[in-house]
Amino acid sequence: MGPIVIVLPRKMKFGAVGASPVDLYARDTVTFSRYAQDIVVVGQDAGEPFPGIRFHPIPLEEGEPHRRWMKRALPQIAALNPSLIEVHAHRVTASALARALPRVPLLYFRHNFIRFHKGLLWRLHYRAAVSRFAGFVFVSEALRRHFQAHAPWFKGTLDVVYNGLDMDAPAPPPEAKENIIIQVGRVIPDKGPLEFARAMKPVLAAHPDWRAVMIGRGRDPAFVEQVKATLAEAGDRAQFLPFMPHDEVMGWVRRAAIASVPSVYEEPFGRTALEALTWGAALICSGTGGLREITADTAVTLPKVSAEAIQAAAETLIGDPALRRRLQVDGPARARSRFDARTIVAGLDEIRARHLAAARR
Repeated sequence: MGPIVIVLPRKMKFGAVGASPVDLYARDTVTFSRYAQDIVVVGQDAGEPFPGIRFHPIPLEEGEPHRRWMKRALPQIAALNPSLIEVHAHRVTASALARALPRVPLLYFRHNFIRFHKGLLWRLHYRAAVSRFAGFVFVSEALRRHFQAHAPWFKGTLDVVYNGLDMDAPAPPPEAKENIIIQVGRVIPDKGPLEFARAMKPVLAAHPDWRAVMIGRGRDPAFVEQVKATLAEAGDRAQFLPFMPHDEVMGWVRRAAIASVPSVYEEPFGRTALEALTWGAALICSGTGGLREITADTAVTLPKVSAEAIQAAAETLIGDPALRRRLQVDGPARARSRFDARTIVAGLDEIRARHLAAARR
């Protein structure tokens, strides 16, 4: 049997420095898999790849369009003689591989909502493009429901495989937490960083023993600077920290008493929310998209995403130590009962086994 080949989307960094949530998800689906020794990850770049995982780099040349990269990548992927292909987050790549290797089952992993267009031509093109897929794997039930509502014609399998985390280490006890309110993630309007930054000025002014930390990076330098400047108005107890290795980010989350995930848009899943629950931060979140699947009743859910709503939620948690402590205990318990990476990936391995068996018949 040939290997399972995982193909990452463009501009990913499959290594400790610069890894996106998609990279971390793919890493975990190898690390905790019973097929780990039979998996090859293909991507454009890794820097220093995650250790212990077979990585096949196909670097993107400067100025090279994706179609030309795919033309180079296809024969290299075919030469690996895959028994199953898993493509993450890039439908054009998945469709090209499904056409080129029609006898190999292909699972397409969706990490975001699909934007279904109303135009007939687009719909016909999309239907033809995905009809060769053996199945879709979604990172939340919200994504699967959205797809089913718009594409009831799809005949392949539709599975949900959540993000999972390594739960070996326990969460810090509530009494070990520091008076830190943290927000981690991309600095883009969809993630609510400006609302968080605006909220921290009155919160920190009212509570001199608390501080705020934001960790992230963004594509729009002007917007990032606006967020940094707004956060700086809260004083020297508010820090904006640049992107850092994921383990270092988790070190901050483990220290923080409160975490904020105020996503404005429909969040496909919300790995940062899961990380906050796992490591015992009392969570403030918007509850959009897949976030409710993570939190249930173990978070303070915002009635709307605004600076005033985030401020009120933070004030509630600071002023009610019993509520804060309950969330710091219940959050890790829920995370460990539903999102342990070993259990999550064991479920994915069953999906893999079904498709491998079907291909042999």
